[in-house]
Amino acid sequence: MIDKTKLILENVDLFPNKELGYHTYGNRRRNKDVNSYRRFISLSDEKNAYELEIHLNHNIRFDKKQLVVDGNLRKWYFGKDSRQDFTKKKFLQCINLLSNKIGIDDASLYNAKVTKLETGVILRLKQKERAIINSIFGYKGFDKNTYDKYGVEFKSSNYDVIFYDHLRRVYNQKGKRQSNFGKITNKNFLFRYEIQSHKMSGTPMFKEKLNTLLKVRNNWDYIGQNLIKTLGDVEFVKVISPETYVSIKNGGKKEMTKYLTFKGMEAIGIENFRVLLEQMTNKHKSEFKKDFVTLYNSFLEAEKMDYKKFLIRKLKKRVKALA
Repeated sequence: MIDKTKLILENVDLFPNKELGYHTYGNRRRNKDVNSYRRFISLSDEKNAYELEIHLNHNIRFDKKQLVVDGNLRKWYFGKDSRQDFTKKKFLQCINLLSNKIGIDDASLYNAKVTKLETGVILRLKQKERAIINSIFGYKGFDKNTYDKYGVEFKSSNYDVIFYDHLRRVYNQKGKRQSNFGKITNKNFLFRYEIQSHKMSGTPMFKEKLNTLLKVRNNWDYIGQNLIKTLGDVEFVKVISPETYVSIKNGGKKEMTKYLTFKGMEAIGIENFRVLLEQMTNKHKSEFKKDFVTLYNSFLEAEKMDYKKFLIRKLKKRVKALA
């Protein structure tokens, strides 16, 4: 449930040895009393392995060193394109491994301040449920951006709430074969939901509960509960159901005509539609009535789905599994 983060630890006892991969960085642009060094660490020797950015800032005047860790812990631990989310156990293992890579004990690293944080999960849904993204409408007056049928984000100056097609984003990367995307998504839809904080002090849900790495560890259950609560504050609208979406997508004029007929009946009301039918003089009007009512009821059953309740139910199940 933890992804991107920026950690800052003061007064560390580390040396920016070149043997460890540290290089001078920044050229004292901000503060002439501070020497800045940088290195990148990964868990694989592969060319495209995900790397965390490590900064070591040495204040020469006061002889104090500051450690900064910046990047996506989930991608670093599981792999750049991984679909896995952290359980608490895996997260603790990640921090232990990170501490060893940096060269400090994990007890010290847990004292680090969290200045940026992203929490989130990947929900495995069915391909026919892809239309759910289109039903996500608003969140607390935040600015809304949509990315075709693949994503929705609600942005503010302090934090964003984001929903998107995880596999679509993976396959948008350079070097990914688009032909593989169709094969993988034939039956699968990986729905990504995340909260990104750019400024912890301006993110009420994070600033007291998750502003240190120790609090992230101790308040692990809160992370999941907050994801559930925030999803509950998101406004959804009723749009085409997943079942209808698949029918129209794979169908033709006949399927589209049926759906538009249903929407017309829905718009004027079923009782008004019955009254309208009664005005017909055609001797087959009873048959027409039966056919239209059957059509209406078939769509009505599919359109009953409450997208918000459906996602919250899925999210609760996922959060429980990641405890």
